[in-house]
Amino acid sequence: PKLTVKSKALVNKLPELFELLYQIIFTSKFSDKKRLKELIIQSKTNMELEMLNSAQQIVASRLYSYFTPSGAYNEQGGLAFYGFIQNLSDHFDEKYEEICADFTEILKRVFTRSNLLVSVTMRDTQYNIFESKFTEFVSNLDTAEYPAETFPFKINKRNEGFQSSSLVQYVGCGANFVRKGYAYNGSLLVLSTILRCTYFWNRIRVLGGAYGAFVKFGSDGDLYFGSYRDPNLTETLQVYKDMVKFLKEFNVSKREMTKYIIGTISTLDTPLTPAGKARAADVAYIRNICDADIQNVRNEVLGIKQADIQNLAELINDCLTDSAICVVGNEAKLAKHKDIFKSLSNIFEA
Repeated sequence: PKLTVKSKALVNKLPELFELLYQIIFTSKFSDKKRLKELIIQSKTNMELEMLNSAQQIVASRLYSYFTPSGAYNEQGGLAFYGFIQNLSDHFDEKYEEICADFTEILKRVFTRSNLLVSVTMRDTQYNIFESKFTEFVSNLDTAEYPAETFPFKINKRNEGFQSSSLVQYVGCGANFVRKGYAYNGSLLVLSTILRCTYFWNRIRVLGGAYGAFVKFGSDGDLYFGSYRDPNLTETLQVYKDMVKFLKEFNVSKREMTKYIIGTISTLDTPLTPAGKARAADVAYIRNICDADIQNVRNEVLGIKQADIQNLAELINDCLTDSAICVVGNEAKLAKHKDIFKSLSNIFEA
């Protein structure tokens, strides 16, 4: 996990940029009780809107938490965070002193010299200007070193339903294929394109009436199938189950297969701004991804055959056999199908 501070400025404005960063990091005060309460309430309200209007992100985060410790960690910023921020909001006055002390301690522990990773994107001929100003800035960072902490996150596969006032559903299904013994490769990216553009498009969007559907195969093994603003529930879950049959019978022309490959490559080789290139480079550096790894995936995409897609039916079948579901949707709709869930609760009381 990283706390990222991003900023950009013209080279001749670097002194002002570092002055702003200095003020934020070193002079932030948490003693303005009224303003602090406003920010906490604002954070709570923003999340409530997200839970109602972009619940597919809540569903995906919750599903990932069922399978891996990293997923469980990330979920602390998902639906689990709502309970935390709601508690702060409801008991702000009695928790105010504790909040101030915690924020001050966090600030001190996070912004240390030993904990720092810096990335800068600029013309190499101007780097010496940045180096001069940055050296001055970093000299203000605390040199204290704190021991690395280990936080255990238990994983617990659950089928959860979260009821809301929404008239539609966000239906998620997920598993982790690496834990099933499969490896990540480029063929999964092509499969994602096929499912989104053909199978899910026809079954969930066109026939089912949902606004959209999602597929994600993560390099860590997490897979996620999800629908967006979906009038259905069990029907969509059946679409996920029928995916195995669709893949076993997958049969398209060479021309169609080429279209799927081109569609997939277009998501890998999109033009990037300098800031976008820097972001991609940062992620690759932190995750220890080299150019050869990226090229291998690209080669796997370019070299895929129809039989490779058919063979992925086994991976999908093994995952669906041991998959979990998470649904956010209409209160009455979920109550009608309560038997498919291990737990059913109001999303604002999760």
